[in-house]
Amino acid sequence: MSTPGRFTSAATRTPTAPVGVSAREGRILTAWAMFQLVVLAVVFQAANLPVWGGIFTFVALAVFLLGQVGLSSRVARHRRVHPRGFNGAARGAGIWAVLVVAVAGWFWIAQGPHASPWWATSFVALLAVAPSLILALRLTGAARTEDGRR
Repeated sequence: MSTPGRFTSAATRTPTAPVGVSAREGRILTAWAMFQLVVLAVVFQAANLPVWGGIFTFVALAVFLLGQVGLSSRVARHRRVHPRGFNGAARGAGIWAVLVVAVAGWFWIAQGPHASPWWATSFVALLAVAPSLILALRLTGAARTEDGRR
């Protein structure tokens, strides 16, 4: 009969999330990702609006910048501990979003009007923010697990 290793029982007793994860921070980050999704979808399609495209882009980006300030201050107020690897994953999600926006922006913004339908540009906007959205939802889930709710 083999005896379990000395770390086996400790590993089974260790919670998956650290104590003190903020569910409110996760919800704010979820709203932030959804906000980015809507702004990207509008900006990607604005080039197809001959007269109003520039105005829509200006308004979307102005609202985006104001929203970034408001949401970042709210996140800072509710920030607590994060699960292991959260900061690295957040950096990776940000780099991914910048890369997707750079490629999509080249094809859909820099080249002028395009033939892509709204659902295609919206899907690419979703692909850009999907890692951030998943990360935010996982943070909210980690906080719920800590509270005993699922």
